[in-house]
Amino acid sequence: DYSFVGVVRSYDEETGYAVVEQRNKMSVGEEIEIFGPDIEFFTMDIKEMYDHESGEAIESAPHPQQIIRMKMDKPVKPDYILRKKK
Repeated sequence: DYSFVGVVRSYDEETGYAVVEQRNKMSVGEEIEIFGPDIEFFTMDIKEMYDHESGEAIESAPHPQQIIRMKMDKPVKPDYILRKKK
């Protein structure tokens, strides 16, 4: 019922941005769920994404294992999983 779309690699508490390793395509405007071993999952809409290397805003992350930066609605930790409904 779900597609695994990414895994958190790091999180900056001051800015609220996470570095995410993408696994399946995700796009701005899509609803995703984030979960980890020490939290209940939460749902958020992707509001903005940036290519981690260039810093440029992107509308989607279509390349496997692309490293992106995205604003999170709540704090996250490394190895938290991102998924979306199929």
